Amino acid sequence: MKFSFKKIFLFIFISFLTYFFFFKDILAQGINSSLLSCEPRIFSVDSSYKLPYKYDGVEIKSGNSTVKSNDYLIYSIKVKNNLAPERQTIKKIYIKKLLGNNEPISILDAKAVGGDCVINNYDKSIFCNLNYSFVEEATDPIYVLLKINNSFGEIPKTSSLFTIQTDKGLTECANFLWLKEETKPNKINWQTPYVSFNASDFYIKIKNKKFYGKEPIKIISDPGIEKTTLEATWQENGVEMRLFMYFQKKLSNMWEMYELRTYNGQNPGDWIYYRDSSGETVEGLIGHQNYKNQRDFIPLDNQDAQIHCLSCSINAFLNQTQTPSDKEYILEPLIGLPQGEIIKITNDPMTGYGVNVLLKNKNGEVVKDQSDITYNWKVDNLNIIQIEISKLEDSNGCLYGILAPCPLNHVDISGVNPGRAQISVSAIRKSDNQILASTSFLVDVVLKEKLPVSDLCAQEGEVIKKGETLKCCDRLVLVPPIDDRIDIFGTCLKPCYKDSDCQSNQICSLNSNNQLVCVPGERINKQIQEIKKNVDQINQNQTQIQIILNKVILFLKRFFKFKV
Repeated sequence: MKFSFKKIFLFIFISFLTYFFFFKDILAQGINSSLLSCEPRIFSVDSSYKLPYKYDGVEIKSGNSTVKSNDYLIYSIKVKNNLAPERQTIKKIYIKKLLGNNEPISILDAKAVGGDCVINNYDKSIFCNLNYSFVEEATDPIYVLLKINNSFGEIPKTSSLFTIQTDKGLTECANFLWLKEETKPNKINWQTPYVSFNASDFYIKIKNKKFYGKEPIKIISDPGIEKTTLEATWQENGVEMRLFMYFQKKLSNMWEMYELRTYNGQNPGDWIYYRDSSGETVEGLIGHQNYKNQRDFIPLDNQDAQIHCLSCSINAFLNQTQTPSDKEYILEPLIGLPQGEIIKITNDPMTGYGVNVLLKNKNGEVVKDQSDITYNWKVDNLNIIQIEISKLEDSNGCLYGILAPCPLNHVDISGVNPGRAQISVSAIRKSDNQILASTSFLVDVVLKEKLPVSDLCAQEGEVIKKGETLKCCDRLVLVPPIDDRIDIFGTCLKPCYKDSDCQSNQICSLNSNNQLVCVPGERINKQIQEIKKNVDQINQNQTQIQIILNKVILFLKRFFKFKV
């Protein structure tokens, strides 16, 4: 078979051009992403910060750290070249907020090294073009300055996905932060089989930083007969934090917390030791919690630190049953609720709750002759509850087989104001004034429920005029007028987070009052638009390639005088 040199040369030349203009990019995109990798970087800066980043912020750890409202942050990435020493060049970086416009952040600025960035405020995404060549690592090829919003509703986190395209391939990585709105309480419920620590609002403040004990958190106890612990460890604000409590048993069937310490918010951490700010000892009866409406702990060495605990409940030696006091007696409260549950009543004067206490000997038998026994009842807050003490008796005499005279071992409780109070009682031997045994329990008071209001309410899209007593129906919000109208209160609209929360002829839009609500509008199918844009670009590229190839073929035909 006879081969023409001109034909062979033409075939090789055209194949090279086809690869260079068309297949090279496709092959590059198909390279396994293990050829490069990335990791997110986050820095905390002050409110007056301006890009570019000057490496003067505090680095915080993605995944385990907590930031709060009005914090200012720098987002960046580190890209590792697994092909080193062969160079790679970053061409594009796309940053996508995983919740789109519902992300509780504001993007203030974005810059790329040797390139430029465009911010899309509609979905809070960022697209950067750059030409960043590197061998081993590309550290911080872009910077994004953002602010955590004042309010983020039910969304307690923020996260971003980074897509990095080089001339060799693609890689992706994501960052993640917990959010804490300081105006909202930070409730905790830390418990092991041995110790519990609960609060309706909790934080550790060290200088100007707050630590909230966010998940994931490791909570363990060192079990023991005479001593035990509660040990909590977690990552927050870029460092490891710890809070350790130490407990021991004491006389009269009591326990006490004899040591409390935390890490100091530094890396590596060191211990700060605390005491109760009022000088009280945290203690309680075995099997019963120590409760205080508010308890603050301060350092023993006067460092700038604090542990804040609202509705503070601490309990130790949970796995052990009540044992006799040093006088060999037990005072058992008969509350009528499962173990650990708290009495709940309203401030309705027509309601209340009754509790009995039984004095028993070391064998668990009710003490029948209590003629030499008196009961001392105390309430820690008479603004929340009031008590009335009485005997337990009927027409046959004292209850529980107790001999006359019947002791004052019953209490009726009534609510005064909302809150939590503690009732304590001691059985005292009158002949020598010795406390034989003691116990305590908690009572929660809530507001009396109001009478139901009219079922009439304003529907979605309905205007409420001045002077009307209507309210928006459930799951609707009242949106004030955007102009200077003074004849209406506003319009009832449905709150939303995304378009799919609304009706088919509505979109989820941010109004002038920074509320996301459903309003009439035509939805934009971004995915279809993006696909169409990509297809158009491919068609355009193919057309340009075809034009170039036709010109090359025409040139070669003339040069070699070859007719195809």
